[in-house]
Amino acid sequence: MDVQNEPKAEILSKEKKIELAKYSLSHLSELVKFADHKALVLLGILGFLSGHLLTKLFALRKEEYSSAGIALCLLAVICCLAALGFAIKVVYPRLKYKSIQKSKGFVYWAEILANPTPESFRDNFFNITQDEVLENFSNELYHVANINKQKYQALQKSFIMAVMSAIFMILFFIVN
Repeated sequence: MDVQNEPKAEILSKEKKIELAKYSLSHLSELVKFADHKALVLLGILGFLSGHLLTKLFALRKEEYSSAGIALCLLAVICCLAALGFAIKVVYPRLKYKSIQKSKGFVYWAEILANPTPESFRDNFFNITQDEVLENFSNELYHVANINKQKYQALQKSFIMAVMSAIFMILFFIVN
C-alpha cells in the first residue's frame, strides 16, 4: 500500500475545535447529570432499605435470632450504609479550587469569581483570544471527564454495596 497517495488528515480550524469542545462539554455535562440522577434514585431506595434494616437490627434484641441471622443483618446494615456513603459521594459537589486555573477563565464559576469585580471579568471576557477559549474548553473538558470518572466509580461501588446488602438481607430472611 502506497502511503504517499493517501490523503493527509486535515487539522481542524480553531472554530471547529471550539464547536467540538462545546459539543463534548455538553455531552460530558449530561453524563454528570445522569450519574447524579442515578445516585438520587439509589439514595431513595437505600434510604428506605436502611430504615428497614435498622429497624430489624434494633428488633434483634427483642426476638430470638440465630447468630448467623444477627451477623447477616449486621452485614446488610454495614453494606447499606457504605452504599449510602458512596451514593452521597456521587451527588456531593466536587469542584476543588486548587484544580482550576486562575487566569481568564469563563467556564467554572470559581474562575469567573476570581475576577475582583464584574468589570474586571467583562474586560477579561471581551479580550479573550481564540487560543484562550480553546485552552479554557480543553481544561474544562479534562476536569469534567475526571468528575465523570469519579462519579461513575462511586456510583458503581454504591450499586455493588447495595446489591451485597440486598443479598445479605435475603439470606437473613431465609436463615430466620
